[in-house]
Amino acid sequence: MDDSALLERQHGKASLAFVYLAFLFPAMAGFLFGYDIGSTSGAVRSLRLLVGFEAKGMWTSAITSASLMGATLGSVLAFWVGEPLGRRRELLVGSSLYLFGSLLCVAAPESGAAYGAVFAGRWLYGLGVAFSMHAAPVYISEMAPSAVRGMLVGGKEGFIVGGILAGFAAAAVGEAALPATSVFRGVWALPVPISLVIFGGMWLMPPSPRWLLLRAASSSARQDLEGSPVLDPGGR
Repeated sequence: MDDSALLERQHGKASLAFVYLAFLFPAMAGFLFGYDIGSTSGAVRSLRLLVGFEAKGMWTSAITSASLMGATLGSVLAFWVGEPLGRRRELLVGSSLYLFGSLLCVAAPESGAAYGAVFAGRWLYGLGVAFSMHAAPVYISEMAPSAVRGMLVGGKEGFIVGGILAGFAAAAVGEAALPATSVFRGVWALPVPISLVIFGGMWLMPPSPRWLLLRAASSSARQDLEGSPVLDPGGR
């Protein structure tokens, strides 16, 4: 059974509007991945001004790479828990981590302790990147009919690049419009509403029909093997 038929069985005739909605929310998760790449340099410069130039070197490097640390660990976790969670729930987890990570950064105290809060926030954000980017291309490809699948999966990459550009632009606008020590709060506040939109959208989206089919097949195979002599040496 091809993917279009699977979609029609779950939703009736798969409308283009539904297909593009199923693309939009995972693609927005990709946008936030790119946004982190583009916004980091300006935000970290603002944070250093808040804390003082004596707090640089190792701490600055740690803040800059914190999201990569979180993403590295998250990639390992996603390898183990991604399939049981499913693509939709992975994106829900990822958007929640985007949200809480951004809130931690925005709410960082006006003192040297800001480094610790921002490090934790960016580490959580990196975990969100890992879960979101593990699930997004798979969810898009499994929800899209074959006629538009390649275009939509490629379009998600365009959202990542657009996020990088938006991150640089947000840092530039923040440096022009906000006090120097508050730029990082403004820059890292933007993912908050976007992550809420992603969470709300994915909450309303159904699981991938292919994932449901794979889980059903796995469950059926497990039931078939339960009485097998392979698993039950006493069986006949």
